[in-house]
Amino acid sequence: MGASSSGRIARNIQFKLLAEGISRVFSLGLFILIGRMLGDSGYGEYAYPLAFAALFSLLQDWGTNTLIIRELAQDQDRLPRLLPTLLTLKLGLTLLTLVVTVVCAWVFGFHGLRWQHILWATLVTLGMGWIDTLCALYIALDQTQEEVRLKTFQRLVGAVLTLALLFLSPSVLHLLQGLAVANGMALLYGSWRLRRFVPGWKPGQEPLWPLLYRGFPFWLTSLFVLLYLRVDVLMLGLLGRSDAEIGWYQAVVKGMDLLNLLPNLALLGMYPVLAEWAHRDRPGLKRLSGQVLLSVAALVMPVMISGIWLAEWGINLLLGAAFQPAAPALQVLLAALPFMAMNQVLFYVLAALNAQRYTVYSTALGLLLNILLNFWWIPSWGYVGAATSTVITEGVVWGFNLAALHWVLGIHRASGWGWVVAATSALWGILCLPGPLLGRCGLGLTVYSLFAWQGLPASQRALWWARVTAKIPQNIK
Repeated sequence: MGASSSGRIARNIQFKLLAEGISRVFSLGLFILIGRMLGDSGYGEYAYPLAFAALFSLLQDWGTNTLIIRELAQDQDRLPRLLPTLLTLKLGLTLLTLVVTVVCAWVFGFHGLRWQHILWATLVTLGMGWIDTLCALYIALDQTQEEVRLKTFQRLVGAVLTLALLFLSPSVLHLLQGLAVANGMALLYGSWRLRRFVPGWKPGQEPLWPLLYRGFPFWLTSLFVLLYLRVDVLMLGLLGRSDAEIGWYQAVVKGMDLLNLLPNLALLGMYPVLAEWAHRDRPGLKRLSGQVLLSVAALVMPVMISGIWLAEWGINLLLGAAFQPAAPALQVLLAALPFMAMNQVLFYVLAALNAQRYTVYSTALGLLLNILLNFWWIPSWGYVGAATSTVITEGVVWGFNLAALHWVLGIHRASGWGWVVAATSALWGILCLPGPLLGRCGLGLTVYSLFAWQGLPASQRALWWARVTAKIPQNIK
């Protein structure tokens, strides 16, 4: 990896971590405060319309955020020609998304206050979609520091409005209205900042149809991912589970989003470089993707094991006793964390290789499998059944994506297969063996470490061992 590429990756990851770190700290604080103020049933009433609106949010995106990063990373001079077409497409898709969401809410029988909740949740989601587009443009232009400013502004305004509403008028409707206003103010701020990097517009020089066509596979992939991750909450409501149960499960999903943050940010920061290497240095991309897969697996597995051990204590500390029943679902869902993280690696590498059709197939299969398992398990197991179906779905999608990467690019030996055996063995030990949870977690971590070490190439093990022994004094008297 060249010095310039390494510097870009490090810089992008640094600013992505800063931007999302600030955003997630505010988000976590508000999540805890809203959960404690509204209670489990109130939080379920608040979370459900947001989950419903999120199911339609990708119609607004149409895969253009990922596409625009790849296209501009290869040719930034296209921005003045591409931006008017992109904005025209986004505006049309935004209006279409609003109409489709509202009509579907009416078809599903939501009326009165619940319909108003969904309307404002849709406006919140659409505002987030426009902010994500601005962030994608910043990333493509290597201006990730602007994303830090935008995310900080958005979360700060949202926090102020939410706190004021919680203490003055703590209703779900007012909270959603406050979030919609905060997103609108952040959108105006981000658009004003973007004008500094656009020397002039050239409308009509980039046709609309190619953007729709090339973005369609990304849209399908993102749609299927969103559906099979979020359809659980919708099906809990449709299959008659209580608002409290929906609140427990949505709290667990929120926690998983936070745990999955780091690999997603790192990969998004690397994506412009991956897109360049896919065209000029495929052996380097093959080596880099293998190393990233290994690193992600090595980092996520200890987090998963520690999370399973600390789930009950952590939920009680953050959200209180009302959310204690969510702990079993979190412990089950944490088993999907390694698959989720590695699927992100595979998604970005396949997208850089223009092989996103494989992720369309894998996520479509995952959505179908998740719906079938939810129909089977939610009536009897409730939210724990929804968590179990997500674990199985993520594992199946990961296996398909890994095979697709091997077909398209091959898998560099640095990635190894020992971590596959390590992950499987650790999960089996934690979830299936008898005995106290602490003992199972310790055993799983030990088994994982041994198999992961054996999965490294012999040359890599020798190099690491030499570095360790070089720092140990050999003659101590």
